[in-house]
Amino acid sequence: MTIAGEQLEYVRCLICGGEDTQVFAGNSGPRQIVKCRGDGLLYLNPRPNPKWIHEFHSHYVRNDNLEMFDGFRRPVLAREAQAIKTVKTGSNLLDVGCATGTFFGNFQSENWRLFGVETSPS
Repeated sequence: MTIAGEQLEYVRCLICGGEDTQVFAGNSGPRQIVKCRGDGLLYLNPRPNPKWIHEFHSHYVRNDNLEMFDGFRRPVLAREAQAIKTVKTGSNLLDVGCATGTFFGNFQSENWRLFGVETSPS
């Protein structure tokens, strides 16, 4: 399931409301993690809009295919985790939309405090 430009939304920093960011990981395309210059928050921007997220979860994140979903996402999440670890050796980590929690497998040292939020009922 690919994502098109109209399915993306640009957002302000959820902590300070600022728009001054720098690219932290990725390129200048739709899959970049930015760092807020005001408070240091790392987040995906642009990000998929709510309609796309709902369609994605309805199609892929279901109880009958969680193993496939985890297997598909594991290498991608490992790359994203490595990008974070290049600048942080530990901290609090919040994964909003954590799905099955696979991302947290990359942060198993005691230096990380892990928090996940998932709204999908499956």
